[in-house]
Amino acid sequence: MVDIERKDLAQKKKKKRIIMITVSSVVFILLFVGLSQLKPATPSVEKGAVWIDTVMRGPLLREVRGVGTLIPENNRLITALSSGVVEELYIFPGAAIEENTLILRMSNPQLEQDAANAQLNLESRQAELSSQEVLLRSQLLQLEASLAQLEAGFRIAQKEVEVNEELFKEGLLAEVTLELSKLNEDQFTKRFELEE
Repeated sequence: MVDIERKDLAQKKKKKRIIMITVSSVVFILLFVGLSQLKPATPSVEKGAVWIDTVMRGPLLREVRGVGTLIPENNRLITALSSGVVEELYIFPGAAIEENTLILRMSNPQLEQDAANAQLNLESRQAELSSQEVLLRSQLLQLEASLAQLEAGFRIAQKEVEVNEELFKEGLLAEVTLELSKLNEDQFTKRFELEE
């Protein structure tokens, strides 16, 4: 018996193998793309570690106790703009404090000297101000006295003119003397108005 070569069977197997490889490759690629698009799964938790209850509003208090030292994550140094000397330390590191707790007392000799100089300067300026006020009051009193003196001179000049006019009417005084007293009165009037 002679074997008969079947060409169509070999080709069918070859085609079938190519189609299977292609289909499995496409399925594998689609499966890979689909899985890469998925979000990660939520982590699993033991049932004893969670509280299962209905949701309610209100505070949730939880006390946790532990042994150890509480260490801050960030240390921040606070620096001052001016230098100083620590005179007394009231609270040591690690002590509990509250708002407005006095921690330490500092002093600054330069700042204290500047404050003393400023105080002396203030007192000096206040003394100068008092002296200036006294001087101005004195000048005001002098001006008021001068004004009073001018007013008195003005009134005397007015009376003198009145008396001289009476004397002139009776013929007991020369006209020149009357004119001089009127000029004197005008002079006092102008000076009094200017001073006033």
